[in-house]
Amino acid sequence: MNYFKIFFALFCLSCLFDMPYSYYELFRIVAMTSFIFLCIKEKDNDVMVLIWVSSAIIVQPFYKFYISREIWGFIDIFWATILFYSVFSSNILNKSKPKKSMLKK
Repeated sequence: MNYFKIFFALFCLSCLFDMPYSYYELFRIVAMTSFIFLCIKEKDNDVMVLIWVSSAIIVQPFYKFYISREIWGFIDIFWATILFYSVFSSNILNKSKPKKSMLKK
């Protein structure tokens, strides 16, 4: 799951570069499905579910929200930051938890 988030964060950051319009169309489709996937996977965390659902609504390719390029850049950086933060915070939390085998002793 962490590799997926890292790849998706880099995919979000790649939108900051000048790409052809078809690339952004592909990004909308991939991003919407990825945000829905993340929403399902992280259904126990209400804040993250709210972020992923609102993100999926923003990038959905059926009814496009016309937002300036500068604001899209800010949104892409926000998504990448949230994704990287969730990867690194989950790694820190997983390392600090005692293993199950230690609890049984």
